Amino acid sequence: MYYIDTSAAVKLFTNETESASMREFFCQNQSESFSSTLLITELVGNLSRLAPSSVAVAHSFLDSLLLVKLTEELLLSAADLMPAGLRTLDSIHLAACMSIDRQSVLVSYDKKFMEVANDHGVETKSPGFD
Repeated sequence: MYYIDTSAAVKLFTNETESASMREFFCQNQSESFSSTLLITELVGNLSRLAPSSVAVAHSFLDSLLLVKLTEELLLSAADLMPAGLRTLDSIHLAACMSIDRQSVLVSYDKKFMEVANDHGVETKSPGFD
């Protein structure tokens, strides 16, 4: 399973250096990809600023993706990850990634986030940057 964080999802809808690689990766792994409901707020919010014409397509993308709900248990797990140096939203993403399957791969382009995820035994991937 592949957990798509916001830095990776944004690349699907913008033209950044790794966007083509991320799009190809997602097309090949869509049925094995998931995220959390936090992605709704972060992705739509970022695209509203960066690529407003992509917001409608982003909603369709979000509807097609398995999204882990932010439960109290998940948020408590995220709080336990914060002493590792993660920002609040990244700790929620990591807790959600780890909640489905400890073998899930975190797809991200945030180096600090990926380092902390690796320290917690989570494999990471950055298509086009690996």
